[in-house]
Amino acid sequence: MFENKRSQFLSVNVIIFFSGCTILFLISQLYSVLQVSLIMKGAGSVLLLSSVMTAMVVPRIFLLPVAGFLTDKAGVSRTLTGGTGILGILLVSLVVVNQVNAVNKYTVFIYAVLFGGISAAILPTLYSAVPGLVSGENLQKANSVMQFISQGSLLAGPLFAGIVIGKMSDLISGGSIILITIVILE
Repeated sequence: MFENKRSQFLSVNVIIFFSGCTILFLISQLYSVLQVSLIMKGAGSVLLLSSVMTAMVVPRIFLLPVAGFLTDKAGVSRTLTGGTGILGILLVSLVVVNQVNAVNKYTVFIYAVLFGGISAAILPTLYSAVPGLVSGENLQKANSVMQFISQGSLLAGPLFAGIVIGKMSDLISGGSIILITIVILE
């Protein structure tokens, strides 16, 4: 997928890549809103919320500098596919843990560290993949699309996540939540 650059900007591979990036960024927003929701429902503590958010950043500080080595070793496709799959599984497992009322401050911290670490391994790969997908003449356009996807998910993601999480908690059983999450990931 990443070896055959084309002069055409929106090739099938580029569209698939940008679609995957959109899903990945929306998963991140869904997780963030779910995390805040769980903390505020469970403890209602702003101090706990800020501590969990810090716990999510700490692995990134250590993993981001070496994430490029992971990409070089495993390859762009494998890193993105594997990392996104792991994040999806992590999100589904958090939903399940929430459904069985097993959420406490320790599980929230564990999920924050895991999510932060895994996303740290993926993020550099996203941006390093772009030059491998498009020709030099289209690189600026592709980078602009990546930034649009990133910023667009920051804008629309919390709204989307709030609606999904709100509907899940009001209407849907645990098994249906897993099914919906799997559908979103595909």
